[in-house]
Amino acid sequence: MDSSTTIKDISTLPTVFETKKLPNAENSMATVANGYLGTIVYSENLYLNGFYNGRGLNSHRAKIPSPCNVRVSLPVLQCEEIYRLDVKEAVFYHQISTPDYAIEQRIYAHQLYPQLLVCDIIIQKNHKYANEIIVSVQDNFTPESSDLEVNFSSDSSVRYADFLLS
Repeated sequence: MDSSTTIKDISTLPTVFETKKLPNAENSMATVANGYLGTIVYSENLYLNGFYNGRGLNSHRAKIPSPCNVRVSLPVLQCEEIYRLDVKEAVFYHQISTPDYAIEQRIYAHQLYPQLLVCDIIIQKNHKYANEIIVSVQDNFTPESSDLEVNFSSDSSVRYADFLLS
């Protein structure tokens, strides 16, 4: 592997992996899980413990559409991005910093409610004279799966999905 494709860990903590650039390959991305459900960060699917589809040799872990397939970005040229996987806390962070704002996206499989996959986006002003900011939130969720029939509903802040094996 040449140095142009190597992702460098810039964290000094033993339980934190931190970088300024994400890998291109999905199999190198961070995974968040809690023993019941898990997903690869920014991937289309999540997986449940013991939830399979197919018979015999055709059996495979059922792919469930991930509602946390959300990316946050800024159309601002002067921003610094940090991606961090804290394995002690089991949380993936994407932090974007500008002189006026700090934006943090957190993706984690909840520890107390194991059936809950969470994606938080927090926007904070760095000072009271901060200019307006436009945050791009790219929601890549598609309620479709070759393994399931999905019934989708939502309200203003929460997304719900009922899944039936197909």
